[in-house]
Amino acid sequence: MLVAISLFIAWFVVILLGIIPKKLSEIEMLFVYLVTCSVIIIVFAYINLNFKNIVIGAGADKQISIQIYRLIAEPLILLIESNLFLSANKFIRWTSTITTILLLSLLRQGLAWIGIVTFRNWNLLYSILLAIGFVVFSQFMAWLIVNVGRKEGRLTS
Repeated sequence: MLVAISLFIAWFVVILLGIIPKKLSEIEMLFVYLVTCSVIIIVFAYINLNFKNIVIGAGADKQISIQIYRLIAEPLILLIESNLFLSANKFIRWTSTITTILLLSLLRQGLAWIGIVTFRNWNLLYSILLAIGFVVFSQFMAWLIVNVGRKEGRLTS
């Protein structure tokens, strides 16, 4: 059941990615996805192994569920937010940023509520700070890619 819930969330995020308008090309989105995915894995491994604040439950279903979340759902949510952040409308930029931060924090708490992970010495504020860090990083990567592309003489859109 845990894998089904994680797959439902992942497929919902993939469908949402297909619906939104894209400001990055496919190669740029792939680069942002891979870099963001790498950073997420490194940060979670560091928090899990060194501080033991986030402990993944035993069992194959919990391990598969957390990998679906870490490798598919969270990086794609950040990719969606990066595309929306490049929009010209400031209202869309800030609304998507705040919504993404709250969504990532609530999803992380949802993982604890359904028993996939256990938080020790961790609260919602830490989840919000971690989500802010991930959002700022993904926005910076998208901004960097777009600006480097313009300086090289090619336009993205």
